[in-house]
Amino acid sequence: MVPPRPTSDRFNTVPSTAVIRSILLTMVFAAAAHADAPAFDPATTDVRPGVDHRMILHVCDVDGTPIRPLIDDVELRHQLDRQGSATVSADGRRVAMDAFRSSTPRDIAGARIIVVNFDGSDARDIGDGSAPSLSPDGDRVVYSRFGQSAVADGATSAGGSLWMHDLTTDEKFLLVDGGAFAPHWSPDGKTIAYTGGPDPDAADAGEPGEGFYSDNNAQVRLFDLETGTTKNLYPVEGFEFASINFAFDWSPPDNASIGRRPSIGRRIVFGGMLTKEGIRGLATIDVDDGVPSLKIVRREQPGVSLRLDGPTAWSADAQTLLVTGDVEPWARQFRVSYPDGKVLGELPGLPPNLNAIDPAFTPDGRHLLLSLNNGAEW
Repeated sequence: MVPPRPTSDRFNTVPSTAVIRSILLTMVFAAAAHADAPAFDPATTDVRPGVDHRMILHVCDVDGTPIRPLIDDVELRHQLDRQGSATVSADGRRVAMDAFRSSTPRDIAGARIIVVNFDGSDARDIGDGSAPSLSPDGDRVVYSRFGQSAVADGATSAGGSLWMHDLTTDEKFLLVDGGAFAPHWSPDGKTIAYTGGPDPDAADAGEPGEGFYSDNNAQVRLFDLETGTTKNLYPVEGFEFASINFAFDWSPPDNASIGRRPSIGRRIVFGGMLTKEGIRGLATIDVDDGVPSLKIVRREQPGVSLRLDGPTAWSADAQTLLVTGDVEPWARQFRVSYPDGKVLGELPGLPPNLNAIDPAFTPDGRHLLLSLNNGAEW
């Protein structure tokens, strides 16, 4: 209903010419003062221009337009304000992330695991850890731990181990020891892929590593949750990559309502350094077929500043990949088509003058999670 027009003289009085001129001049000066300011809407973003290291996870439209900070709890969000490595449960109910204090040195042993409902409610700090991954049903989370707290709980060294936390009972237990890092739960819930840790094909597979870069960071290992056994995804000798980034991503599961998907959640996309060429590349591999299924989607090209050895996210329909690119001085998100590797451009909805990293799509394809920052360092 349209409200009635006010009849008071206070609303009907015609302003004088001087008042109008003053208002117009104020508007002009205000516009000039903010012409170069970042286009941040405080209603939809929690970004502080010029503040280094502060990265706040935001729920965005799939084109990158920020909708809101993920965590409603403002006190917790500001305490642990260097947030990333987001993972969403297959039912879209929960999100897990790791978080640090931006005011302290970035020590991976000091990271915390935060689990929060997708609507922003019930954010919980469940303990130390990093690089989490939620089970498809959202009731368990697997993550990495470092430092003496992990040793106190039963890890053989402080150099990295994988732990599982039951969000219903609040119990946790050691899953893989000896330098294992960055677990990724498969969409079918049967497998956890990770890097580092003891080599199951080595003569002494029980020998612990010294950290997540110590064993062989060109290898992806697969932990079978049913049997409790680990196997290498491929033999490192002769493999085309000398290293891969730990922030790889599983292809999404089959869902006819969203579109045809490759390999029904059994393919991994990763970035890394190509052994023979000495350049970065982006590739996929099927976990059931191994090396014969390896496909190099894109190679590094002169003049195209895409970080093909960095975090990569697969869209819900598996038609595009998100890759971080440099638009000086900012880190931005670019869409790359799958499987031809063509650059489709920057996410159009991202506000200017900010860094956007650590992408993660929601399984229904309706939203995107991004860590946003406006400082020189993130």
